[in-house]
Amino acid sequence: MHRKSSKILPFIITILVIAVGYFGFTVPVQAEKYLYTNAILSGQVIDGDVFLTGENPSIQGIVNGDVFVIGTDVSILGDVNGSVFVLAEKLDLSGMVRGNLYVAAVEVNQPAEGRIDRSLYAFTLSLITERGSTIGRDLNLVALSARLRGQTSGKTSAIIGPWEIFKVFRDYFSQNITGFTPRPASLAWIDNEHIPLSAGVLLPASIRQEENEDPSALVEWLLNIAKSLLYFIVIGGLILWLFPRQFKGWADKVKQEPLTSAGYGIIVLINGYLIPVLGFFLILALLLGLLYLSLPSLAWTFFWIGSGILITLFAVFQAAITFISKAIVAYLIGSLILSKFKNIPLQYAILPLLLGLLIYVPLSSIPYLGFLVGLVATLLGLGAIWLTRKTFLQNKEVSAVEN
Repeated sequence: MHRKSSKILPFIITILVIAVGYFGFTVPVQAEKYLYTNAILSGQVIDGDVFLTGENPSIQGIVNGDVFVIGTDVSILGDVNGSVFVLAEKLDLSGMVRGNLYVAAVEVNQPAEGRIDRSLYAFTLSLITERGSTIGRDLNLVALSARLRGQTSGKTSAIIGPWEIFKVFRDYFSQNITGFTPRPASLAWIDNEHIPLSAGVLLPASIRQEENEDPSALVEWLLNIAKSLLYFIVIGGLILWLFPRQFKGWADKVKQEPLTSAGYGIIVLINGYLIPVLGFFLILALLLGLLYLSLPSLAWTFFWIGSGILITLFAVFQAAITFISKAIVAYLIGSLILSKFKNIPLQYAILPLLLGLLIYVPLSSIPYLGFLVGLVATLLGLGAIWLTRKTFLQNKEVSAVEN
């Protein structure tokens, strides 16, 4: 089910963001109040939050609190009077979850007796909900395949099938490269009662789409251009105001070494996506290792500090890709054009930036050509930032040696 690219975040990182928000404020203070185990046996009643690990973590009793699970085959047969966070290979939910269920797993099964009082947020290869199972509020799903026969009382928002997931990532990447907000796809959702899905194939009768309320495609295109232009002016102008010398240095580097900048830009772009993934798995491995050594407080301290740093750096990288790199190239273009005219107050640095953005943003909205223009601008800007940093470090080393 195709959705506009800006909707990918609620699906892909909802689990991580909510977990970070919850853990980040509770774990450092209450680390010793968690019960660490691999099973809650039938008849047990736990008043408080529980952390489960192991190959077959299970809940057969009652937990009056939230549950956090990292394991292989996870089963919830009892009742959880709170929310559940799961990172596992397989999850079987035959019991009751009275809060939200957040799960990232290879396979998620909800048999007929499974109950979720609130919403399900799932990032999985396969989701199966059988007839008789219920989700009290909304279903938010990214999956390669799904068979939904249970009842969902709220809305079902889903991206199902490899092609649909690919299209979302494609649009998301394209939007970052161009910096232009594309025309949003009509939002689709599924009527809730017993709608079967399999491998991303939806019954046509089960889909409704919002009516397009914009008066015309031209008006919508102009509105998107204005929105993107505003983003560029605010973010690019802020960077130019805070770091004027560095910003102009980046533009000069693009002018002096365009091919070198583009080459380094390719390396930065690839590693900017690869390193955070490797970093996350390294942090997760450290977490599991310290938990195995029975050092939960130290484990969660390292995990949330590392995750916070990783998320912050990735957010900065995304801003550099989407806005800052284009603003650098736009500033250079505007400066080159204004330098051809006399009596232009070039001391106002914002003027070249505005002129360059007025040229770049409409170009970025043109299909295919816009992506190419955006990619070139991204590579040039990223490479210039990296080369300037490299030059700064080299000069710093030379100064240290001379002193």
